[in-house]
Amino acid sequence: MTTLTPVRSTPTEQMKESPVSQPQPQRQRPLNVLANRSVGAKIFTIVGIASLAGVILVGLAIFNLKQASDRAHQLSDVSVVATNRLAIVHEQELHARLRMAEHVIAAPEQRPELEADMAADEADIQKAWAEYKAVTETTAESRAAIKAFEEGWAEYVDVRDNVLIPASNAGTAAAAKRGTAAYLRMTQEILPPAASALDALEAYEVEVAQTTADESTAAINRAIVTLIVALLVAAVFTIWLATRIVRMITVPLRSVSEAATGLSQFDLSRTSHAPHADEVGQMAEAFESARMMFRTAVSDGAEKADDVARAAADLLAVAEQVSAASEETAAQSQAVSAAAEQVSVNVQTVAAAAEEMGASIAGIAHNAQEAARVGAIAAEQTAGVRTAIDKLESASTQIGSAVESINAIAEQTKLLALNAAIEAARAGAAGKGFAVVATEVKDLAGETAGATTDIATRIQTIQAEVSNVSAIIGQIVGSINEVTVHQSDIASAVEQQTATTQEMTMNIAQAAAGSAEIAENVVTVATAAEQSSQAASQTRTSAQHLTSVASVMQEGYARFTL
Repeated sequence: MTTLTPVRSTPTEQMKESPVSQPQPQRQRPLNVLANRSVGAKIFTIVGIASLAGVILVGLAIFNLKQASDRAHQLSDVSVVATNRLAIVHEQELHARLRMAEHVIAAPEQRPELEADMAADEADIQKAWAEYKAVTETTAESRAAIKAFEEGWAEYVDVRDNVLIPASNAGTAAAAKRGTAAYLRMTQEILPPAASALDALEAYEVEVAQTTADESTAAINRAIVTLIVALLVAAVFTIWLATRIVRMITVPLRSVSEAATGLSQFDLSRTSHAPHADEVGQMAEAFESARMMFRTAVSDGAEKADDVARAAADLLAVAEQVSAASEETAAQSQAVSAAAEQVSVNVQTVAAAAEEMGASIAGIAHNAQEAARVGAIAAEQTAGVRTAIDKLESASTQIGSAVESINAIAEQTKLLALNAAIEAARAGAAGKGFAVVATEVKDLAGETAGATTDIATRIQTIQAEVSNVSAIIGQIVGSINEVTVHQSDIASAVEQQTATTQEMTMNIAQAAAGSAEIAENVVTVATAAEQSSQAASQTRTSAQHLTSVASVMQEGYARFTL
């Protein structure tokens, strides 16, 4: 049987395992807004988009059919009317020309009626022509044809009214000749260009009508193609959107279903993925939270079961150790009691020795303090000697300065005596006595100079010796000071040793009292050890029962897959 070893999941790991508790960040897409809506909103979105597509399709159909209708109306209102008016103009133009021919061969009494008919035809032509010009869509070529017809017909009317009709009414040979010439000119030069222009306009209107009809047909074809394409696009988009929305609903449902199936099979490792905030996402989030709580509870329970099993095993081992230790403690209690009595005797002996050592240390401390006091006195006396020597050295220096002054005076005196002897020699017999005195003075000055030189030498020797003595005294003072410092350190150390010895003596006394108390408590320890052995036996029995219970718990939790 496999033993379940659960691992406690930290809050961070649980958040990583649960996609509902912490959804992964997604890029902002148009469908992300819809993904977090309710299921009803998703369904109504599909219906709304399909309805919108239908409205757009109907709008496109109406727009294209309106264009086709406009082209048909243009064909009816413009091209047909223009063609009809040109036909009227053409027909009335032929009638006018026929009536002019009848006028030439008609009896005189019939001519007024023919002239009236020609006037009526002319009025019909002008009316139809004006209506044609009002509805036609002209181009450069059609405007040129219109101008050519108007100019040709105006010239025809002018020739007819001013030449042909008067010549026909005159009935003379000359008039007939003029009329024949004008008629030939009219039929050969004037009417052919006008008739050609009228034919060109009729051909242009037929072409415009055909173009309008073609455009109407093309508009209808475009409407059909646009409707088909729009219908296909709307159908594809609606199907795509419906597929995405269905996946938004079914994928989380499938995930929740798989997680629920796993839960029924004791498998808690299956997670429910629901990245959206709709009803399905909320259900998946609630299920995932329940799964994680149940998983945590199972994991904690399995871990606690293992802890209980380990604790039971440890408790059993400890109970056995306590039992063995209790027996060993009872066996050693007697030996400890005897050892405690021996320790008490030894501690008392050490206490007596410590008291004797304290007395010796007190004597050492007194001697060290006395030596320090004597050293301080010697240092003070040595300092006085050094001061006197410094004064002696200063006096020797002053004596040396005085000797140098005396030596300088002796030299000057000797020089003066020499000058006096020279002057006495110059004086002759009168200066002999003075010369003797000058010589004596010179000799005395020389002796004085020699004596002062000897004194200066001796003073320098004294100064050198005084300097040596001063240096030696300085060293002595330093040594005395150092000895004094060491004596002070010794005195301090001895005082500390005295305090330590006193504390040690006190502690040894306390240890002696404690060792006696230990001896008394050993018997109590032996009794407690026997009682502990009995309690350890009972604990061992309880630990064995606890181990059995922990094994049953582990088997139950092992059925779950985390």
